[in-house]
Amino acid sequence: MAPPLYPFEQAFRKAAIVVHGDIIAYDQQLGATLRVREVVRGDARAGDEYLLGGSPGYAFLASLPGEVTAFIRVREGAALQLWQGPTSGGLIWREPGLLERIMRAHANPRTALRASDPRERLAAAYFVVTSGAEKPSATELDAIMDSAAWGLSHGSPSTHQAAVDILATLGYSLKALGITYHPVFKPEFKDAAETQLRLWWKQRR
Repeated sequence: MAPPLYPFEQAFRKAAIVVHGDIIAYDQQLGATLRVREVVRGDARAGDEYLLGGSPGYAFLASLPGEVTAFIRVREGAALQLWQGPTSGGLIWREPGLLERIMRAHANPRTALRASDPRERLAAAYFVVTSGAEKPSATELDAIMDSAAWGLSHGSPSTHQAAVDILATLGYSLKALGITYHPVFKPEFKDAAETQLRLWWKQRR
């Protein structure tokens, strides 16, 4: 079975260490080696190289992607243990600037619901509904549902999972709404889910 997917927002909230860097080597048995450019949080050092625990067997890392963000559970000497698998929410790659959007949304989610960038608004929606704070207003709920619909069809599977988690936290099951969906579906299925959710919300209002 495929491992569960986690939103990058959840990874940011829970990871003990968050670093930016470049994959500089890959070994099928040992995994990827990350050279850290910037430490966003936790016990790691810029300029050092670390083996990424949990990364063996992920062939895409052999392409040595740069400008990745790693969410780390713990540092064990010269190894950083990924919070989740590289494709399950533990590693941002091919999405430069995403962590910065998530960080801005986390700092002030209700303000970020009005941001110009749709991915930042999605992160804001996630943090608003999962914070356990006061319930969103009717205007905020409209913005949240708009962001969730957008998130179903844009970005990576972990981004799609953020949208699914937003809806689940609000008590809305896609299956109950008659929408067949999974974050790794083909793009046309994701586009159809976005359209269906927008139509349902418009009719419900």
